[in-house]
Amino acid sequence: MMKTSTESTHPIPRGALLIMAFLVGLGGLYPAGMKERSMAYAPLKEVYKDYFYIGAAVKLGEYNSTPFYQAYGERLLEHFNSFTAENGMKPENIYRDGTYDFTYGDRLVRYAREHGAVVRGHTLVWHNQTSSLIPGKIPKEEAKRLLKEYISTVAGHFRGEIHAWDVVNEAVGDGSQWRTSSPWYQSYGGPEYIREAFEYARMADPDAKLFYNDYNVVQPGKRERIVRMLEELDLVEAGLDGIGIQAHWNLVWPSVDEISRTIETFASMGLEVHITELDIDCYDGNPSTPQMEYTPELEERLSRRYAEIFEVFRQHKGEVTSVTFWGLTDPDSWLNGFSGGRFLKERRENYPLLFDGKGDPKKAFFSIINW
Repeated sequence: MMKTSTESTHPIPRGALLIMAFLVGLGGLYPAGMKERSMAYAPLKEVYKDYFYIGAAVKLGEYNSTPFYQAYGERLLEHFNSFTAENGMKPENIYRDGTYDFTYGDRLVRYAREHGAVVRGHTLVWHNQTSSLIPGKIPKEEAKRLLKEYISTVAGHFRGEIHAWDVVNEAVGDGSQWRTSSPWYQSYGGPEYIREAFEYARMADPDAKLFYNDYNVVQPGKRERIVRMLEELDLVEAGLDGIGIQAHWNLVWPSVDEISRTIETFASMGLEVHITELDIDCYDGNPSTPQMEYTPELEERLSRRYAEIFEVFRQHKGEVTSVTFWGLTDPDSWLNGFSGGRFLKERRENYPLLFDGKGDPKKAFFSIINW
């Protein structure tokens, strides 16, 4: 299996970053409030190489012949040493009518291999974007056959190429123990499919790290339900290595204390923690707020928010082993069409990531490299 170490015996001193920027060329120091378009700063992956992988979900090129790395540009992609397919490796885009198509996944794996990066596989089992595989409730034996065949085929195809799989995604309910609306739950008549999914994934790729991934994990009630699931189904024995925390957060929620408490909860169980889908909703989850401009005041709030969140991640070095942004530039973010748990009727520009539409770093970017 391809492995890329996040450890280094020659870390870059934090104070050296500004010196490096100054020496690279004119304008490289990036004074406060001034947009610098040259790569006169250390890539994120270098700044955090002693802490965790720095990843991004890639979107462009999933459904056409243009490689995503041409659409985004090497200048932007060189910040990352881990990549996740935002949609291209979900069941609806891999499986149809008994036929498997690995075009996009193979392209992503090839790019990562050539650039010394790893790939997070997202996702094998989910209740959504899966109708091509399991359209609804079907006989239990047929569901079991499909689950084993699908995971064995997909994880087997990428064996040795995937650093970590989101094996099961969002199987715990928001107000109840289980997501009973899942076609897998309905077909099985219970949560047995969750454990089986990890067993099949472990058999298909013994060296990949296996994760359970979910949103709102920082909410105490849901966090407790996830812990209960791990224990009741004995998922560690079935192959679980870690928990993926979907960090779809905003400017005011969750508190840094709750983030830290969540990381500590799962680390105390001997599990790795991956921050899998990080973005900051500048509308604080309110779908009715009118379009806002990206003012200096908003930029400052976003910068402070990212700074305090990454301070928590750094404090949990060795427990948080990967941080993935859910997108690369603001215009590509799914939050331009989603807020408060629902899709918007009209596009509304959000500003949730570290890079703007030109691929230039925002103030938030510098808040997490100059701490």
